[in-house]
Amino acid sequence: MKTIATFILCLAFTNSLWADNSMDDKYFDIQSVEHFAFDKETNQPVLLSVTKKFNQGPSRYVRRPVTADISVEDIINVGEWLWQIVKENKPTVDFEQKKATGIPEDAGHPRHMENWEAPTSLTYLMIFKNGFGSEVVRFKYKVIFSPKGSYNGKGRYLANTSIHPAEIDVSWGFDFDAAVEIEDLLNLATKDDPIAGIQIAMKWKVESWTKTIEGQDIYFVQGDGDYKEL
Repeated sequence: MKTIATFILCLAFTNSLWADNSMDDKYFDIQSVEHFAFDKETNQPVLLSVTKKFNQGPSRYVRRPVTADISVEDIINVGEWLWQIVKENKPTVDFEQKKATGIPEDAGHPRHMENWEAPTSLTYLMIFKNGFGSEVVRFKYKVIFSPKGSYNGKGRYLANTSIHPAEIDVSWGFDFDAAVEIEDLLNLATKDDPIAGIQIAMKWKVESWTKTIEGQDIYFVQGDGDYKEL
């Protein structure tokens, strides 16, 4: 009888451990990411997409080997190409100083130009949910750019192009990182009267004890003030 009782207790203990591990897997496993854009008039979030398939594995933020300003059709970026904005659930201390430009090479700096408009700010929200359907990471951020700068009366250029973290809420057991990369710099018009275009990506990574997932959200902003979610 003692042998049978001992076997039953061991079996119950094993089942308990299996159940606990199963519960842990559901808690630490990201099952979906909801992506929202805030309506400019109502300031309410509007659902853009729900993602349930992710890239897995360690994230690699590859810094471009840039030693000088890169020129495209005489439009250059005198700012940054890749920078981190969130590290281990906290905004980086210098994210507000990091930005990119799309300006004429001859100007050299946005302050040597004229007709800049006030910055455009677009607000987005990402909500990461686990296997229980519980929210474990909430990340609100802003895509910012200053359009319509001109030089010697010509062109529509870009300055202060960046992504800023606005709100970060991360549950126990998770780490969230985010970085910004300038992926492309284009002239959308003629060489005599250019319109600058910048493709900017927000690259994110979520780590837990059981899994690492990563992804990116890409935006295209223009010197004439237009923008697109890609």
